[in-house]
Amino acid sequence: MSSGEMYTPNFEIIDVFKALRQVKLNELLPREGVFDFFYENSPNPGVSLFLRYKSRIKLFYIDHDDFILELKEQTPDWDINIDKNIVRIMLLYKVRDSIVPISFVFDISKKEYKELLIAIGKKKEIKLYYLSVLYGGLVLDSIFKIKVPPKIIGHLKKIK
Repeated sequence: MSSGEMYTPNFEIIDVFKALRQVKLNELLPREGVFDFFYENSPNPGVSLFLRYKSRIKLFYIDHDDFILELKEQTPDWDINIDKNIVRIMLLYKVRDSIVPISFVFDISKKEYKELLIAIGKKKEIKLYYLSVLYGGLVLDSIFKIKVPPKIIGHLKKIK
């Protein structure tokens, strides 16, 4: 699950984005350099992370390859939960006979998170990167653009 703290990388976020463009699918991410963000923030599988640079937003889900295989060909349902200053956006997947959420948690008392959610509402889509835990490292499994449903956009537009 996403932590309540926004990551402050040793590199500029745009550098992470540029480096991601150079990575091919099924390629291992190096531990050193700009990708230390993923290794530092994913001590266990089942982690969701996000980065924003200006209007560019990327969401990441890190898990075992067999679990990602269950998810990646699905279009998830969405849910949003707002409890005071905590906004939890959940992508809901059907895995076997269960609904499995991938949650992204934002503390909108912090300007960075509020701006990120407003940007998602304006953009009306997210880019979701699946990273597999393999070979003692992280592998870029797949990348999907997913439309944000109007119901979720409506909630995001209410954030002030």
